[in-house]
Amino acid sequence: MATPATKSNMSEHLRVKCNEALKQERKTELQLAAAKTKVKKLRRRCKKLQETSDDDKTETADAFLAFAKNDCLEFCNQVHKTFPREIRDTIYSYITSFKDVSIDYDQHGNLEHLDYGCWAWGHELGLDPTYGGVDHWWKPEYVGPAMVRELGENFYRTSCFTFQGDFAAFGPFRATDQWGFGFPPVEFVSKVDVSIFCDDYKFELNDRPNIKVPGNHHTFQASSKVRQHNNVGTKNTQKHLLVKLESLFGFKRGTALTIRLSSHHGAKHTPLEQQEWMSHNVVPVILPVLQRLKDTGCRVRIVLAASQARSETTFTSEWGQTSLESIIKEFWEYVDVEQKRITQTELDAEPFEDSDDGGVFGSNAADAWAMNAPDAWGGISWANAPS
Repeated sequence: MATPATKSNMSEHLRVKCNEALKQERKTELQLAAAKTKVKKLRRRCKKLQETSDDDKTETADAFLAFAKNDCLEFCNQVHKTFPREIRDTIYSYITSFKDVSIDYDQHGNLEHLDYGCWAWGHELGLDPTYGGVDHWWKPEYVGPAMVRELGENFYRTSCFTFQGDFAAFGPFRATDQWGFGFPPVEFVSKVDVSIFCDDYKFELNDRPNIKVPGNHHTFQASSKVRQHNNVGTKNTQKHLLVKLESLFGFKRGTALTIRLSSHHGAKHTPLEQQEWMSHNVVPVILPVLQRLKDTGCRVRIVLAASQARSETTFTSEWGQTSLESIIKEFWEYVDVEQKRITQTELDAEPFEDSDDGGVFGSNAADAWAMNAPDAWGGISWANAPS
């Protein structure tokens, strides 16, 4: 049994330990408070240094920007003084070398400009604020106002502007100086490609008693469901197409206008059948308009494009050809070449087997060639082709 003296010593020992623990806790709290004070001071200093650093970065960027503007402007002025316009245009082509620029209206009635890749051409050209702003080579403070104008002229002069059936875009495109070049585009546009989707219009079918094309010609007209889906009403006859084509008038003399007629009935008709239908029913309708465009000094031509199985076949007339007889003659010459190519492709694709008497069998294309069967020629009767 512990004596009273032993109990007193234990109690004293524990009391001392409590006092030491309190002292240590207090000491740690004071050190923590001092550290927090230092951290607050450091944070305030860090914030101030960050602001100073940001200001320094801005000042540095402004200094380099001023240097770049001055250096670039001096260089461009020297280029403008040293080289003739032909050489300068060659230099500009590295910026403005866009072969096809598609022009259309968006849902708000604004002009849209797209190429046929994944990006808008304005992004690649550095001229569309929607895609990261305008690059420095389009800014007068970098290259001078004279070079900006020449760049704009070169862009309009060397690009081909395509219109996918939206005739309402012609007027705004010709008259609107969208990027402040100081001139309307119509003064320099030299190449225009206009697509007409024949499926969207109802044409008056011409009688062709001597032409054999399998299938019902009425299947080339847009079906009621397709017309409803594409918001195409019965008003879209060939007369309405002629009214829309009037918007082509207004381009400067010498502008090259390509009228691209297209058909998408590949599931029922071969490309040559579709092209033959367009040459007989659509081309005669628009030829008077093309003749009038030619009379204004424009260069005109017709392209017949037909698709099947994800491939497209095109016939292109000669520039300035507005005679129906001449275009039909060119078309049948094209058909002759295409039919021979198709037949040769079939002959190359199918194996030949020699018979005992040296004959060639096992090739439907070869048999068709020997019998001159109409089906081997896409259903078009060659007896009716122009001589």
